[in-house]
Amino acid sequence: MKKLLSIVLVISMILLMPTTTVAAESNADETIDASKKNAIISQAISLDSTTNVEDKNFEVVSLIEKNISPNTLGTAASSNAAKALQAVNVDGEIIEVTTIIPYKCLPSGELVNSFKYASTQTRYAGTNSIEFVDVTVTATATFAVYSGMVNIAAFYRHSGVEAYWSSDVASASVTDMNVVFMSAGELYEYPECVTGDMDDAFVSDYYDITSEIEERNPVENRVYIDGSNIMPLDRVIYCPDYWNHGGSVYIALSYSVNGRSYQQDVEYFVFGERA
Repeated sequence: MKKLLSIVLVISMILLMPTTTVAAESNADETIDASKKNAIISQAISLDSTTNVEDKNFEVVSLIEKNISPNTLGTAASSNAAKALQAVNVDGEIIEVTTIIPYKCLPSGELVNSFKYASTQTRYAGTNSIEFVDVTVTATATFAVYSGMVNIAAFYRHSGVEAYWSSDVASASVTDMNVVFMSAGELYEYPECVTGDMDDAFVSDYYDITSEIEERNPVENRVYIDGSNIMPLDRVIYCPDYWNHGGSVYIALSYSVNGRSYQQDVEYFVFGERA
């Protein structure tokens, strides 16, 4: 059976409503103090000039610890893992999960996760004057979530993904940006699955759909979208299998700074808590 992208983040549907404008305190960001954390948030949002991210409510989340490829299993995130900013927007049944991955450009030209860089800095005075963020990659995964009075289980409809990158490093250029949003689960008829018997609405024990952005030399601050791979309006998926079901985003970025090439890979879940 085709393996789904590995789990690094579980967003409970109970917590999908907007929170505060400052990143929430959580186990994901215990390794740095609040002043560094808030400086990274402010700098990342300021650098991201493509969409109105100022209106989104971001919190700090942990990503997977090691670089992996789509359709393989990895390790769970930890407090020492690379981190990102994430905001969840709820509009009825439509959910948008926006994730900003911030990077610091070292003197060598290598990019490192901004939170990891901040954790190595021992200087606490004047934190706001330290540049923690030089490059950001932003991705938004969109999907719908349904449940009913009869069946309270969550059913998902995959909708699409968009992504772009931003930088204030003149010598930095992205040579390849690959963003994969994959959803998989048991396939059901909608709305029958939430208004009647789930067994009667069952279609298939496995269904997957992928939205993918593969751009060679993507233009900075240009939004790239795959909105063509969308589930039919009369179909949804249910995700009872921990290892093979769910919705996740994988991002691979190949970039060049001062003539030297590097690659960064991250992955995270965007669906709610699974059975």
